[in-house]
Amino acid sequence: MDIAKGCMTNKLLTTTKVEYVFVDCADPRGELDVVSGTLQAEFALVGGTLSMTLTATGTIVVRPNLVKLNLTFVDPIVIKITPLPGGSEVTYSGKFSLERPARVDPVDKTRGLGGTLTHDVLYQVVTGADGCLVIPKASWKTDFSLGGGATTFSLVNTITNYRRCPKLPRDKCPETGGSVRYARTGVVVGDALRAKPLGLTIDFLGGRVARFTPDGKPATTRDDVLVCTP
Repeated sequence: MDIAKGCMTNKLLTTTKVEYVFVDCADPRGELDVVSGTLQAEFALVGGTLSMTLTATGTIVVRPNLVKLNLTFVDPIVIKITPLPGGSEVTYSGKFSLERPARVDPVDKTRGLGGTLTHDVLYQVVTGADGCLVIPKASWKTDFSLGGGATTFSLVNTITNYRRCPKLPRDKCPETGGSVRYARTGVVVGDALRAKPLGLTIDFLGGRVARFTPDGKPATTRDDVLVCTP
C-alpha cells in the first residue's frame, strides 16, 4: 500500500499488540485499487519461537480492478518462526473469506451474481544447515459458494514430505518422497469444467520423474512434465 500518502495510521494497544487502520489505501503497483479496514497484530516470543497473530476488527474492503470484495478473518492468521541450526522452521495458518456481494446480472435480470470464497491454510516449512528445503506438511482448502443458487464446491490441496536439496537454485528438482494431492468435491450446475468431483495424486520419484494417479484411473509415470534440474 502507498502508505506515504497517509492512508494508514497505527497505535500501540498494549506492549505486544499494534492496531493498523487503513482508509482508502491505493496500491502503487495497480494490483489493488482500494483497501480499507482495521488490522491488529499481536507479537509473542515463547521458548525461542517468535509468533505474530493477525486479526481484523470487522470487515476489510478490498477493490481489485474496481470490484468490491469484503475480506473477513474467520480464524486469525498466525505466523510462527523458530530458529534452527543454520536455518529455521516457519508455520503459517489461518482462515479467511472473500465475499463479492450479491447482485443481479445487468444482462440477464433473472440471474444472481456474487458469492463467497473461503480459504483455510496451513504451511510448515523447514530449512537447515544442509541447505535443503523441507515441507513436512502443508494443506489449503478453498470453498466456493456461488451466487444464483449454484452448488457449493471445494478444492483441497495437500503436500506431505516434500524435500528439495539444495533449496537454491529454484529450478532444482525435488527428491524422492514428496507427494501432492489435489481434490475437488461438489459440482457447479451448468459449468462443464466443474461438473463432477475430481482428484489427482502426484508422487515425486526423484529428478524429473513423477507418478500421476487420477482418481479411478491407472497411474502414469513420466519424466517430461517437471521443468527442473536433477
